[in-house]
Amino acid sequence: MLVHWKGYSSSEDTWERNWRVKNLPQFPLPTHDVIIRYWPPPEFERNTVAYDEDQPRVLEEAVVLHDAISDLPAVTNDETSEEMSYQKPPGTDFQRYIRSTQYGLSLDSVFSMQR
Repeated sequence: MLVHWKGYSSSEDTWERNWRVKNLPQFPLPTHDVIIRYWPPPEFERNTVAYDEDQPRVLEEAVVLHDAISDLPAVTNDETSEEMSYQKPPGTDFQRYIRSTQYGLSLDSVFSMQR
């Protein structure tokens, strides 16, 4: 059964069945590595997504929180500013992409700029 976000209030459930979608789309191949911490439960030890774990594969590095927020300015508990300027240039592909959308650039042009 597929569900979608319905909304939130004290009088309704937040999720409901999506009757329009009958089947899930095919699961895509992984594109990024994953950092495993605290070992997964035995039922999740093996990856079953379209390739054998013993075969070599080319994946991007794992995405971590640092990739997304390391360029943000420091904010104190008593900060009064509604907006703040970046204090340093973007350091990751994600940061370049997020900033570029303000100027109407596409993701492809961002990646070509860094090469």
